[in-house]
Amino acid sequence: MKSDSTTVKVKILEKEVQIGCAKGEESDVSRAAQYVDASMRDFRGRNVSASTEKIAIITAINMANELLKLHTGSPPDADVQKRLDKIRASLDAALAE
Repeated sequence: MKSDSTTVKVKILEKEVQIGCAKGEESDVSRAAQYVDASMRDFRGRNVSASTEKIAIITAINMANELLKLHTGSPPDADVQKRLDKIRASLDAALAE
C-alpha cells in the first residue's frame, strides 16, 4: 500500500473487513461503513430469508439510486466518480472474501 494510504477495519453484518483509503479519510470510510451496515441491517430485518449477497446487492442499488437522485440527472464530477469507483472496488474485494 502506498505511504499516503492506510486501511480501516470496519464491521458490516458481523463481518470485519479492511478497506484501503487515503490518509485522512479514515473517519469518512468508517462513517460510510456504518451507513452501509445500518442499511443492510434494515433490509435484513424486513427480509429475514434473504442471503447476504442479495442484501448487499439491494443495498448497493438503493444507495446508488439515492446518489443519482441527489445529482438530479447530472453525472457526478470526476472526483466523486473516482471516489465511487474506489468504494465500489473495495466493496467488490470485501464481498469476494
